[in-house]
Amino acid sequence: MVVSGIANWAVLLCPRLVMRLNGSFSKALKRHITLPAMHSTNKNVPPKLFGLPHGLLPTRAESLIIFLFWVYMILGSSIGFHHVSGNPIWKRPMGEIGRLVADRAGMLALFVYPMLILFASRNNVLMFFTRWSYARFNTLHRHMARIFFALVITHGTGMTINSFGISSTKYKTRLQEGYILWGVVAAIFMGFMLVQSILVLRRKSYEAFLMVHILFAIVIMIGIHYHINSFGYQGFTWVTIGIWGLDRVIRWGRMFSFGVNEASVTLVAGETLRVTVSKPKHWNSQPGQHAFVSFMMPACFWQSHPFTAISSNENELSFAIKVKGGVTLSLYKHLVSMPSQTATIKVCKYSQSLLMASGNGIPGMYDHAMRLANTSSKHSVKLVWVIRSYKPLSWMYEEMKKLGDTKVETIMYVTRPDDSLDYTNETNASDSENKSGEGKDEANEKSCLSRVQRLQKGLPHIEFKEGRPDIDCVIKEEFTQAGGSVAVVACGHDSMVDAIRYAVVHNLDATSHRVDYFEELQVWA
Repeated sequence: MVVSGIANWAVLLCPRLVMRLNGSFSKALKRHITLPAMHSTNKNVPPKLFGLPHGLLPTRAESLIIFLFWVYMILGSSIGFHHVSGNPIWKRPMGEIGRLVADRAGMLALFVYPMLILFASRNNVLMFFTRWSYARFNTLHRHMARIFFALVITHGTGMTINSFGISSTKYKTRLQEGYILWGVVAAIFMGFMLVQSILVLRRKSYEAFLMVHILFAIVIMIGIHYHINSFGYQGFTWVTIGIWGLDRVIRWGRMFSFGVNEASVTLVAGETLRVTVSKPKHWNSQPGQHAFVSFMMPACFWQSHPFTAISSNENELSFAIKVKGGVTLSLYKHLVSMPSQTATIKVCKYSQSLLMASGNGIPGMYDHAMRLANTSSKHSVKLVWVIRSYKPLSWMYEEMKKLGDTKVETIMYVTRPDDSLDYTNETNASDSENKSGEGKDEANEKSCLSRVQRLQKGLPHIEFKEGRPDIDCVIKEEFTQAGGSVAVVACGHDSMVDAIRYAVVHNLDATSHRVDYFEELQVWA
């Protein structure tokens, strides 16, 4: 964590020095450790078991961190124990060894306890020092929870063995003590919490997951407190509650510093909500940053969801929100917290930037492109946007038009151009009411084609390509033609982002210049 923090801050503070670190060791480190997914190409696309997603795989670097955590905890809970012959307290080996293992595992669990909550916090101070994303800390949070539960079970098992090692009645006697019962309750709810946190349940109903998760966490905190209180370890409880409470206070403070505002919400192309809200002068954002939006309705005011913001001007902030059901269908008011400061990417430090987006992943890439448009003419910028149909252009048309006055090279891939006919048919239905039969169909088709042609004509600076892009070819071509360092930034559909990561890893040798990959897609549910 310390090494990663130093490296990430060096990119920001000493970019020229970092650009020189492009030797065989640096490339090998990227190719085999820091960039690849743990296995195959999938990082954001969850593997399936019996047709159901059962978890998100960490990157290879994250896997190494998690593996070292497990090794440390296993070794810490299992070595250095031996029975002392003639021990007046623990006469039987199972009584002594059981207690030693239980105490060690219990203490390790207490030190993991605050970190478990800290890693789940949005206002995690470690994000600032390491410059890691919230998604990465969320990944570590999930695995720390499993480690914590394993230590708790080890602690309970050790105490059970210790009880039977003392006498046959000791186990029954201990189960009647209050602090033991509270510990058992906490352990049971931890098990329930791990089960209700599996990916398929989170995605089935995130709102239900979140509510149950918070309630279980409160019960577990109470159980742990009453389990350790009589031993003088209540400080761990207050630190943990303090971390959780401070995170909530900061969240609400940031929300109210932005203010409660009426938002202008427009349904565009039948699939996207464009939300525009005025922002205070002190509220500053950078390209690629996301804000957590709270929907001020009775059923979900306590929730907040992350969306990439578009700073179209100094006074307004916009979000492009995909309609997926639930609260997005009845959105009318919202509060916005300060943007995450951990996701800032200084792509302007590179000689050229390749910005790749798909679907609703375009807002962050567009902001990057507009900021980079004002950099040196030697800095080349290419924006690639992959969309299913021409529909998304209806809510990004004005922004894409602004790119025409910049140096940004823009390419749009439309993977299913025929789907656009349905949308344009809806748009022109009123003009075709009086037509019937083949004449009506022919008129609609011509109208659809003319609308697409008008869109393309209004954006002459954009190169339109119909069909799926060959991600590997796009990346390889960019690297081969690179005249300097390259920054690849990606956001969009999880499978495409995984494909971009894979292509970057396997084409590092296509250029002698430094290549860095930045992923703005953050998946934690």
